[in-house]
Amino acid sequence: MPLASAVKRIAEAGLLRSGAAALGRRRVSGRTLVLAYHNVVADNATTSGDGSLHIPLRVFLRHIDAIQERAEVVPLAALAGGAADGRPRVVITFDDAYRGTLRHALRELAGRGLPATVFVPPAFVPGATFWWDDLGRAGHGLEPADRDSALGECRGRDAEVRRRFAARLEALPAADPDLRCATLEELQAAVAAGPVTFGSHTWSHPNLARASAAELQDELARPLAWLRDHFPERSLPAISYPYGLRSPTVESAARDAGYTMGFLVSGGWLPAQGSNPFALPRLNVPAGMSADGLALRLSGLFA
Repeated sequence: MPLASAVKRIAEAGLLRSGAAALGRRRVSGRTLVLAYHNVVADNATTSGDGSLHIPLRVFLRHIDAIQERAEVVPLAALAGGAADGRPRVVITFDDAYRGTLRHALRELAGRGLPATVFVPPAFVPGATFWWDDLGRAGHGLEPADRDSALGECRGRDAEVRRRFAARLEALPAADPDLRCATLEELQAAVAAGPVTFGSHTWSHPNLARASAAELQDELARPLAWLRDHFPERSLPAISYPYGLRSPTVESAARDAGYTMGFLVSGGWLPAQGSNPFALPRLNVPAGMSADGLALRLSGLFA
């Protein structure tokens, strides 16, 4: 472990056991935190996609221990009931419907009887890979300028990004199975195994803030209809905006399409009152966040 990371872990552990953490817990009593995960992979996986998104199973299990110790895990649908008294509440969500999420995270959550919501982009459900992981596997990573081009010039659209970076994406090595989107059969198996619900991550994961009115309608309406068709009892009228990007126009279009909630991939605790239901914050949980780091945030510190 690099020295800086080791020092950080020591500092987190000390702060977690200090009086500051106890004071923080009182501030978040009865409040709700929505966690935004992306993927959980096998401990021995040799993943090489976007490393910030793929958390080893052993780390995820420590996260869940920290969550259960400090908060009540509730389903996303419980947000409509408002804040509870006493312990803080946590909602566990996953973006992108990665196969690793279903194979590892949902299995472990189901074993503990814990609910979770997966935001699904149906265009990728046949087991496709995502452009950001493929660029990572190409060995070049994604520079800030490249990301700006992918989300701006290419509008975050998978096919357009692949054309833009075609030279980098030639002769890619095979993707780790955990880095692919799940199949419909795998999503159905997850429903049979535990208390999972599904929300929309649009149809094909574009940058909605750069979409035309017609594109917005298609990207928002199609996944909601798909979810209701395939999972009538487990689908929610909730959307997670791809890349966390949206605008007032996008929020209005989501409302018109029949959604009741829209989620970012940034922010912290839900506001106690007066929040915009189409710009709800979540705490992004990257692969580098330790269990103590998450516990500090659950304690109201570093929110």
